[in-house]
Amino acid sequence: MHYFAYMNHFHRWLGVSSVVSLALLASNYAFGWSNETNPLVPFFSIFTMFSAVLFVKFWERKVEYLGVEFNLNIDETSRAPYRRGFYGETRASPITGEKEIYYPGWKRALKQVASWTASIIFLLFGLFVQLCSINLQGYMNTMAQPALEIDFFDDFSDEGALFDANGPYGMVPVVLHVVVVLILNVTYKVMAETLTEWENYRTVAEANASLTQKRVGFEFVNNFCFLFYIAFYRFDLPMLTAELQSLFWMDQSRRLAMESVVPYLQVYSSAAMAKIWKQIKKLTKFIAGKTVSFKLTASSGPHPKHTARDPKPTSPKKNTKPLESAGSPQLIPTTTNCDSQLIEADNFDDYLEMTMQFGYVTLFASAFPLASVFALFCGLIEVRSDLFKKCFIQRRTIDRSSQHIHLWTGVLKTFAFMSVVTNTLLFTFTSGHTRKIIAWWQSDAMLDAETYADEKLTVTVAFIAEHTFLLLVYFLYWRIRSVPKKVEEEKMRRRYNRVKAKVQQLNQSRAK
Repeated sequence: MHYFAYMNHFHRWLGVSSVVSLALLASNYAFGWSNETNPLVPFFSIFTMFSAVLFVKFWERKVEYLGVEFNLNIDETSRAPYRRGFYGETRASPITGEKEIYYPGWKRALKQVASWTASIIFLLFGLFVQLCSINLQGYMNTMAQPALEIDFFDDFSDEGALFDANGPYGMVPVVLHVVVVLILNVTYKVMAETLTEWENYRTVAEANASLTQKRVGFEFVNNFCFLFYIAFYRFDLPMLTAELQSLFWMDQSRRLAMESVVPYLQVYSSAAMAKIWKQIKKLTKFIAGKTVSFKLTASSGPHPKHTARDPKPTSPKKNTKPLESAGSPQLIPTTTNCDSQLIEADNFDDYLEMTMQFGYVTLFASAFPLASVFALFCGLIEVRSDLFKKCFIQRRTIDRSSQHIHLWTGVLKTFAFMSVVTNTLLFTFTSGHTRKIIAWWQSDAMLDAETYADEKLTVTVAFIAEHTFLLLVYFLYWRIRSVPKKVEEEKMRRRYNRVKAKVQQLNQSRAK
């Protein structure tokens, strides 16, 4: 429920952002501008950072509406149940006096330190792999970064070498980069789940919080560290745009293949194999002569060993099987296709991918303004594939709590506030729009705009702009209520009715 509500909310925001980005693209074509020279790009970045914060805030309000509508954890006072697999020693609860399972906090703290140490070591290994990929793509050289250059990989990107950017295999390092990132993410997924299970959390909410911190932190560094290096160390906007587009399209292609094509092939192949197996069983029965009845006839009359009596009339059998279209697998769920035979549904990876996509759209808005357009297009396809999986592949799920969605809301909020810093620095330093404005203001001549800007004044303007935008965004986020007034009144009304019912029940028991 929460996932599809979030996708609907996310696509509406992408639709508004797409309209603004297409208008920015139209201005480029109309006036012959580019992202580096278009004076409207800073305003587009400001729009993105403010709209991202509003998107998160109104999603928080939507979650509260859903909680009241479907009665998810409204006025929940009972303690959360134990997580499956939780172990410990039995003791008397200091609160209720009843027996409970207890695991010492200092043991879990030691395990957390060991888990995060292992995660950091694996993350450093991932950064080393990223560094090798950067060298393989030719982004390092002796003049620029001698400390980060690896000659063995950097030689493959030299002019005329195997992976020359202008050669036929220039895109191979980018594809390898995406594949390596995917392998690292899948490997760390298993590692993070194992470490979280080993930490032995009492409730599912605590375990999900720990797993979310590990997975989001690793995938954020693994997906965006290279982009941060290009944007704020190399200050190369064309390189940032090219690399961001490559990573975005590779990631979207992988997701569409895994989320749309593979589930359909899985269902189609299973249905086709069922039909083939059914035909094999019929053929086996025909050969054995158990279910096939036939009558021998000849042109000259009946065979001597058989009489010419008419066969016994039989009543036609009723067709109790569901209709199947010719040449297509049966995809209509039947009684045999019960939930116990389907895959257990888990939206964790879906939320994680949507969060990373939110980062692609918001963190570097001026480098790739059309990211929202393509994200909307791919998202609409993915929603249909998710509905297909819910109907034919995964088990039905019942949302009894909204705690898990608050974790992802916190991650989105972090990305939204981070986009304020990244977009401000992007159009002040990397793209050079602020330098050109300062140079024009100081020299009163646009011809000297690119060379006359004062670097100290540029840093001052960037510092003031970044803090100003952060204060405005934080004030906007704080000023809008996270819990709508109607929802708060409904919660208070339900709490009042619950207390009133308990008081009446207590009075009736005393009267007896």
